[in-house]
Amino acid sequence: MSQGSGAARCYCQREAAVATSWKNGNVGRRFYGCQKYPNDGYCKFFRWIDDPLCERAKQIIPGLLKRLNEQREEIRNMETIAEKLNEMTRVLESLNNKLEEEIQGLKNENGKLICQNMKLKMNRKFIFFSCNFKLLVKVSALFCLFLVLVNVMCKLLGLSEDMEMKMLG
Repeated sequence: MSQGSGAARCYCQREAAVATSWKNGNVGRRFYGCQKYPNDGYCKFFRWIDDPLCERAKQIIPGLLKRLNEQREEIRNMETIAEKLNEMTRVLESLNNKLEEEIQGLKNENGKLICQNMKLKMNRKFIFFSCNFKLLVKVSALFCLFLVLVNVMCKLLGLSEDMEMKMLG
């Protein structure tokens, strides 16, 4: 390597910046350049720090860099996909929470409807019993009236109690 004893100065009399070349033929080779580069007014100072690469390195390094760049791009794509998946997860978790709240509300409503249904069934049974009881009272009253009429008829006809029982029985 052909490094100087101290930091190099560019034509602007500033301490030169150290950079690394990524161009084919000089990949990985360090150099000095003007600090103002690439802005207007840079002095075009340039000097290599490292010796030139051997031919084998010039052949291998570009392929390695290409693979490295492809892997970095793949990582960026995976990070983008991961961010989208995380966002989708947040949206799905939010929807899940809303659905769970809705389910809880529906369970509460279902419980209320079950209670109302039970009350209605009990009311229906009570009404049925009440109607049957009223009917039973009316039938009993009619039966009693019938007995009275039979008794009156038997007395009018002069029938004995034995005959009256035969008529009823």
